[in-house]
Amino acid sequence: MDVGTVRLGQSSNTTLDTLLKNLSPCELNVDSVRFARGDDFGVATPSGGEVVAGWARLSVGIRFAPQAPCRRHDTLLVYHNGVGSPTRVPVTGNATEVAFHSTPPDTLDFGTVEILTSASASAAIGNRKANTCLDTLRVSSFSKAGPNAAEFTTPFGIGPTPLLLRPDSDTSITFTATPTAAGRRVAYAMFTHDGAIAPDTVVLVVRGALPQLGTASDEIVFPLTPLNTPHDTAAPNFLRNLSSNVVTVTKATITGANPGAFSYTDAATFTIASKANRALAVRFQPTGPLPPNGRYEALLTLETNVAIPMEIRLVGTSGSEMIGVAGTEVQVCRNPGQQLPRTHCCNGSSGTPGRFPLRIYRLTIAPDPAGVAADVAAFTV
Repeated sequence: MDVGTVRLGQSSNTTLDTLLKNLSPCELNVDSVRFARGDDFGVATPSGGEVVAGWARLSVGIRFAPQAPCRRHDTLLVYHNGVGSPTRVPVTGNATEVAFHSTPPDTLDFGTVEILTSASASAAIGNRKANTCLDTLRVSSFSKAGPNAAEFTTPFGIGPTPLLLRPDSDTSITFTATPTAAGRRVAYAMFTHDGAIAPDTVVLVVRGALPQLGTASDEIVFPLTPLNTPHDTAAPNFLRNLSSNVVTVTKATITGANPGAFSYTDAATFTIASKANRALAVRFQPTGPLPPNGRYEALLTLETNVAIPMEIRLVGTSGSEMIGVAGTEVQVCRNPGQQLPRTHCCNGSSGTPGRFPLRIYRLTIAPDPAGVAADVAAFTV
């Protein structure tokens, strides 16, 4: 007697009402009805004490609750007062199970992906398990959840009709991760099916990385510039976009010790194509009073749509202009062997003012060393 197929964890009831018959005109007393082992099969009704009239049939209710997969066997024993007691009836049933299986088994890791860049990876869900008897798995729904669920997409979906996974079959699912921030981004792909009460989950993980936006140098140095004179520079190929995305510079600010001496003369906003370089325009126009050593410094900060703000040092120098003499100072003698102070110029030993060939130069220094201006003023050129 075959009672059919039942999935593990479930049970079925079958009534045998035509198999057992009293083949005599006399009544038959049934003492007990049970199974030989009773692991997978049990008697629902009757348990014994039944009287079967002559030529009548005995109805027996059998409950099949398999404890292991595949083919199950047992023997129904009917004890009575007739000839050949107990009557033996072989009973069989088939037990199946479903085995939701995902590849990878727990986590689909996309690795490190640049912010706002997409990367794809595939997972598979299936109905697989070795050394067992499988039934068709019915996947009724699919959903995403988690703190960053919106950053993971897939064309996969389940409509009103469940997805049927036959024994030893798989379905591939492609996911796309697009991180919007740096760091670990996580979501959960959840599958509801008839093989378990709670959904099975595959963890989706991607690590967002900042774009590689760099500069040719960490500073822009201006040459020596006279006070109140503008000096513009367009540093060629200064900004370098090493990433796979277009980067947009959205704001520029100048701070630091001498922000008033520098100005940002480039476009208010601009974009740099992927793997491209771009010049950067800045102006240096020193004003008084002069800082120590004539050195002006400031910090240019560029903000972008994705990256951490970039900081670039701005350095320039300036000073006051002076007229001086190229070479060593001139010393002459009133009389042979007599040294005069350097503020006196004489011609030979006559003691009268004289003329000397001097090379005039233009010197910019900041600040003026004490006394130099007075020394130079003492000469008549």
